[in-house]
Amino acid sequence: AGADREVRQGRLPLMLHPNPRRGAFVGVASGMTVSSALDFPVERVAAVELLPGVANTLPLFSKWNGDVVEDPRIEIVVEDGRNFLAGTDEGTGDLYCVENYQAARRRLAPGGIFAQCLPGYQLSVEELRSVTASLIKVFPNSVLWRDDYDLKYPILCLTGFRDELSLDAD
Repeated sequence: AGADREVRQGRLPLMLHPNPRRGAFVGVASGMTVSSALDFPVERVAAVELLPGVANTLPLFSKWNGDVVEDPRIEIVVEDGRNFLAGTDEGTGDLYCVENYQAARRRLAPGGIFAQCLPGYQLSVEELRSVTASLIKVFPNSVLWRDDYDLKYPILCLTGFRDELSLDAD
């Protein structure tokens, strides 16, 4: 069940895009979320992990992460995700601030989608409102998804669309 949750978190934004070609995952951990990209026609995906020790353990999880380290479409990047999105080596604040969302938006191609999964079980209502308000300032076309069926440990996915919001069911 845990592995399914991890993969589902990565699939949601990829399923929302009509033709995902490039992407970035910030915070790699076991690589299971990144492995969701392997099910799509992506050409290049940056898997950004802050800690070299965590990135070095990815081969240990190859049975569960589709061996992302060996897939030529996946580039493992050891760097602070905020700095990667901003294209700089200077800090930009935390992952839930307006500046980080602005950096992410600047990196999106036309039609691009930004998605950030949040541990709903670790956030108060006030914290969730604050994070959501920051995202909406940068991505006025946004959707909040419930990305699981676990009542005790809900996962939420904030999704911001660079351009017009388009959720065509076809």
